[in-house]
Amino acid sequence: MIKKKTLPLTLTKFLLRTRQQQSPCNRVTMTETEMSNLLKANSAYNKELKKYIRGTLPRWKVLDLGTPFGELSKHIDCTSNILMPQRVFTKAQKGHTTTINLKQLEDLPIKLNQASSIFQSKKDNSVVAVINEKDNKNNPIVIPINKQGIIFDGKKNRCVNLITSIHGRPQDQLELWTKNGLNLYSIEKTFIHPEQLGAIPSVEMNKGFKDTANVTPKSEPTKILADKMADLTKKKY
Repeated sequence: MIKKKTLPLTLTKFLLRTRQQQSPCNRVTMTETEMSNLLKANSAYNKELKKYIRGTLPRWKVLDLGTPFGELSKHIDCTSNILMPQRVFTKAQKGHTTTINLKQLEDLPIKLNQASSIFQSKKDNSVVAVINEKDNKNNPIVIPINKQGIIFDGKKNRCVNLITSIHGRPQDQLELWTKNGLNLYSIEKTFIHPEQLGAIPSVEMNKGFKDTANVTPKSEPTKILADKMADLTKKKY
């Protein structure tokens, strides 16, 4: 009987660790291809948002916000894209207690990957991302994401990262969630090396809209990547 050759345990662990470090689910910095893909998804999303504002986006339309990256990818399915039905825009505009200016939802794919906080939802299969934007009552805008959302693609049901709504939440509500141990990530309590802050392109680097009102200014560390992103942002996606 011939015995199969097996790798030494230490080498096996090393290869596994290396593979994990290279996975988008574990890395903080982005490759040039991943940056390009995110910018493409962001540009496509902005075009669909403009159509909705003009009233020409079909009700059945499902928007693709691209693959999650960095911290967000650790808390949802990092191998599945983030999708959002058109009706979520309507919910955001006609909230029960607050409303959101759709201009604040420009560049949402990038803003989601730059979420300031991520909370565990009461539902086990969902998380809530907090972006750096405010609603009409100056409440932080939160975005629930169902990690096991079901979408019919015309042939069969698919399990995806599904945005179910966009609305504002009072700051004291977020503080209560934190006290209750629901905070999965917060940029204030997480040390990130300055070079890593430039890992995700700033919304200012994307020129999908000429008017970028209410956009958080680009931080100094983010400028580290500006030169590398210059060639990508000049391309017309």
